[in-house]
Order: sequence, then structure tokens, then C-alpha cells
Amino acid sequence: MSVCSKILIQMNVKIGFEPWFTQIPEGLPKNTMVIGADVFHRFDRAMNSCIGFCASIDPLMGQFYSQIHLQKQGEEIMLNIGKLVK
Repeated sequence: MSVCSKILIQMNVKIGFEPWFTQIPEGLPKNTMVIGADVFHRFDRAMNSCIGFCASIDPLMGQFYSQIHLQKQGEEIMLNIGKLVK
């Protein structure tokens, strides 16, 4: 992709267009929200574990809501995921 095309994509995004979207799989009901979540652990330092959460917010699945949440170090179960889903 050329520099000019990348600049044009950025300009379009700034005025409200989506730079890309996904092809919706056949059979998937309309208005389906796709959600992803994962926990990251960093054991080389005494740090909290981090939940990463992302969800589609439009019918073309081209816009997303994302959030992070810190929890106790080494904790794999996402006890506070309800706070991330608004």
C-alpha cells in the first residue's frame, strides 16, 4: 500500500468512514456482537494481571469497544468481566 493510499484511509476515518470491515459469516444472526477477552500475566515483575476486553459495536463489525482491567497477579479467572460489559 502506498503512502498516498494510507493518508487517504486516515482522512476518511477522520470524517467518519470505517477503514475496513469483516465479511459476516453465513448463518450468523443479524445484530450479533462478537466479544473477545484474554488475561495477560507478567511474572518477571511483581505486577497485576491484566484483562483485555473487546466487543464489536456495529452491524458490519468494523467498530469496537475495548477496555482493560487490572486484577490480582496470576489470577486467570476474570471475576470482574461484568464491569467491562456495559
